[in-house]
Amino acid sequence: MLIHRRDFIQLTLAALAMTGGSVSALRSAVAEKSITQDDILKFEPKGQVTLIHLTDIHAQLNPIYFREPSVNIGVGEVMGLPPHLTGEDFLKYYHIKRGTPEAYALTYLDFENLARTYGRVGGMDRVATLVKAIRAERPGKCLLLDGGDTWQGS
Repeated sequence: MLIHRRDFIQLTLAALAMTGGSVSALRSAVAEKSITQDDILKFEPKGQVTLIHLTDIHAQLNPIYFREPSVNIGVGEVMGLPPHLTGEDFLKYYHIKRGTPEAYALTYLDFENLARTYGRVGGMDRVATLVKAIRAERPGKCLLLDGGDTWQGS
């Protein structure tokens, strides 16, 4: 998993949609806790170069339990609008069922129970493993970009 589980799921689903992969197969793998590195990397490369983009690692060198905040206050016109939605409001707005992998990744609801099921996220060891695997599969055709916010935070 790249940075946070929510980013991983969103980006992976987007990549699958763009490359014609099976979104339902990935959701099943995530729900069954059987997702592997091969599942993450399973797509047909397009074009001449693969961009690997990292950002906002915030010095999370080791995997952590990440919990979305229960409050995100929007002021004025943005009150009650994305990205200022949390919990049940978030699930309702995006039509996400409670207890799903998406609900765990994107809300604080049922965090303690779902954390036991889905575990920790992040960690530079996992990022390094994925970057090495992508580079090995596409030698000489990868560009690694770091968007910053790496050395602050924890």
